[in-house]
Amino acid sequence: MLDPQKSEKILEKTTFGNPQTAIRGLVGRPRKPPSIKYISQTRRWRVLATVGRKQVKKIVRTQDEANHIASQLTNSQHADFQSLSTRLSPVEILEAEAAKTILADLGLGFLDGAKWLMANYVKQDDILWKDAITIYTTSREKLGLSKFQVGHVSRDARRLAAFTGREKIGTLTRAEVEAFFAKNTEDAKPATFNNLLGNIRTFARWAKNKKYLATDPTEGIERRKVKHSLPAVLTPAQATALIRDIEANAPKWLPYVTCCLFAAVRPCMREGEAGRLDAALRAGKTVIHPDGLEIEGKAHGVRIIPWTMTGPLKTWIKTFRPSPGLWPSTTANAERDWAKIRRRHNLTADILRHTGISAMVGAPNASFTDIARAAGNSERMIRRHYLGRWTRSDTEALWGILPLSSPAASTPSNICQIPKTEASPAAKNEPANTQNSKTALANGFATAQSR
Repeated sequence: MLDPQKSEKILEKTTFGNPQTAIRGLVGRPRKPPSIKYISQTRRWRVLATVGRKQVKKIVRTQDEANHIASQLTNSQHADFQSLSTRLSPVEILEAEAAKTILADLGLGFLDGAKWLMANYVKQDDILWKDAITIYTTSREKLGLSKFQVGHVSRDARRLAAFTGREKIGTLTRAEVEAFFAKNTEDAKPATFNNLLGNIRTFARWAKNKKYLATDPTEGIERRKVKHSLPAVLTPAQATALIRDIEANAPKWLPYVTCCLFAAVRPCMREGEAGRLDAALRAGKTVIHPDGLEIEGKAHGVRIIPWTMTGPLKTWIKTFRPSPGLWPSTTANAERDWAKIRRRHNLTADILRHTGISAMVGAPNASFTDIARAAGNSERMIRRHYLGRWTRSDTEALWGILPLSSPAASTPSNICQIPKTEASPAAKNEPANTQNSKTALANGFATAQSR
């Protein structure tokens, strides 16, 4: 609201019960009459006045001419005033005239501007940060989103809330968000910045849809370009050293390592394929089948990785059976234990999977379609990242890594589905073609090795 004291009422009377008001003193309207001044250096008279939003200056020879021009300019000034019947107060008239200037710059009238506001204005809800984050977490988990993903978004939202220093979301501005990014990603890699931006943007868009925010403050903030390089892989010698070390010092980790290395299972223990495989094993689900290993994939559902694509994995699973899960302890403890092994061998997060896919590419008679299905990836990505990086001899060397010992271990019921070469009594009555087919599946690795 404009200050009422800044308005000057010059005419007020009542017509049919409505106040009739004229106001002067607005932006662009002169408050002073035209000024007349004699310039001795040039022996001329100068007239200055402001009409509308423009300043007018006239130079004449005589004072009479100056007085005449000043009179004309005064009439032009008074022409700006109009007397209208209105219910608006003087202050509201001042605001209307100020708004007219803004709308004129946008090419809009009062009615068009009001319609746009009705369609786009959102009155934000006054909610506490902690309440909004709690509602987000609960609602997203009910939709079936993973706790891992929801937890990351909630965590970064709490970081942003602490940065603003407000208990309520209020009017979260883009300047605040950019300052938050600048503080937390000053020396960060582009991928780290993009992850933080994605989490904050996810929460902000949700808050806007819930009307906790009037606008999305992350709109227009661009992601940073990430330079992608070829994924790191182990050499057969490095893979051998890793497996022999684990076989000697931490054999209960062999099911996890061999599944990631030979079957290219995504290794994340919480939300990756390895985490889902571990959960399935602990729940007693049968995931080891005659024709391959069952994996709940990243985005394409369940897939079966054929034994013919996994080298010696079947032998390793027979020798070191996963019990009760893919790793020996709870996930939290397992992450700490595996981190120590990774540091000892200088392993990146997905290097075992990348090595496994590279070996599949070097396998005899393997098509890109088969490899893409086994790896849960696209043929384009297989060709782009793995083609030509390994030779067939590298694959043979990796797939030639076999257990040195056979520890005695109990056999969990859910992994007893690895078939034996001897047919069961029920199978003896089946046709010969069926028995031969099952025998070939049971000896898939041997078939691959013979190739």
